[in-house]
Amino acid sequence: MIFAVYAVRPSDTPAEPFAADVLAAARTYLAALDLDPASARLFVDDAPANTVATTPALAEVVRRAKAGELGAVVQLSKNALFASDVAIRAVQEVMASGAQLLTVIDARLVQPDELTVKRLWACDGPTWQPLLEALMGRSLGRVAPRSFCAALTAVSTDVDAWTKLAMRAVDRFRSKTVDSVLGVKDAFSPWLMAGMRKLLPASDPSVLDARLMDIVNNAAGDVVARSRDVLREIGAHAPNTQLHYNSLCVHAARCLEEQLWDEAETAASTARDMKKGNEIRSNALPMRQIAVTKIARGDFDAGLELIAAAMKLDDVLYGSPPLPVLGTKRFRLYDAQDPTLALPSALEALVFYAQCSAADDDEWLESLEQFKRARGALSDTSPTESASVKKTKQ
Repeated sequence: MIFAVYAVRPSDTPAEPFAADVLAAARTYLAALDLDPASARLFVDDAPANTVATTPALAEVVRRAKAGELGAVVQLSKNALFASDVAIRAVQEVMASGAQLLTVIDARLVQPDELTVKRLWACDGPTWQPLLEALMGRSLGRVAPRSFCAALTAVSTDVDAWTKLAMRAVDRFRSKTVDSVLGVKDAFSPWLMAGMRKLLPASDPSVLDARLMDIVNNAAGDVVARSRDVLREIGAHAPNTQLHYNSLCVHAARCLEEQLWDEAETAASTARDMKKGNEIRSNALPMRQIAVTKIARGDFDAGLELIAAAMKLDDVLYGSPPLPVLGTKRFRLYDAQDPTLALPSALEALVFYAQCSAADDDEWLESLEQFKRARGALSDTSPTESASVKKTKQ
């Protein structure tokens, strides 16, 4: 893989030292991002900016991108590759190949000194602004550099805490490119987490916590398999801790989404029975999760009794990890006349509300009745059942 450094030489600028200066700046930038500066290759067009899209250097960059040879295209300014509609289409072709589009920035941005880190920790808007603008402008790569992560760890290794500071900082400066708190979260958290995972050992609590939060926030792929891996690592390196308890509850929640009742009950039961030590935990959440598995299997009396007991406990369901209801799947709209669709949908609603509702909440009571009706309707249909419906009876 190479890094294509693309530049347009103004007509009144000598070829040298222009080429050497551009390449030197790009290599310094790549090194700051922990990318291989020796892999930089220079592509320079001598045409005016308004005809850059038809020049051979850019065409060669696109060709190499389509051939899968590029790791990224590096430009010295944000406008170097946006001079015309044709150039923009070329950029789209490059990015469609999977290559990154990077804009050179001052390397010191990812090499903060002690004072800068303290200002970031104090949520100083003007200090956060250039960093977040560079990140949202795709100038910082996909992984936070080692130098940046090492500087931050002098204050805290907590990725979640740094992410919350970045989100809060959005309201403390004005920017044309950074105006979405959720956008900052989606960009900053995985970027910093990827860097911290390279810097810190796999057994570090901050790395384990970051991996767990990825299970909470990201349901892509086989999320249950990923959750199993994280739970196994946390159990090995941080047994009987709040983090271990959190991971058990999160894993149980992901298993409930997939109707893996046995595995969900095992994880929730382990969390419920875990020794409390000096940490504050409530049994209410795992009790609710166990209750869901019982109701889903048709043991209504035992499930409702357990939920009633859990609802009497003082339990803050929101505000601290793990999130009891992950909300990534949620219940679907369904045709009430088709019980094969009604039961899975009603079950999803039951799983959701059983974990977060009070005993007299209308949503909880309605979801329970809806599930009972859907299950009763199914018993009146023909003996042939779909695999998804049979799964709910396991």
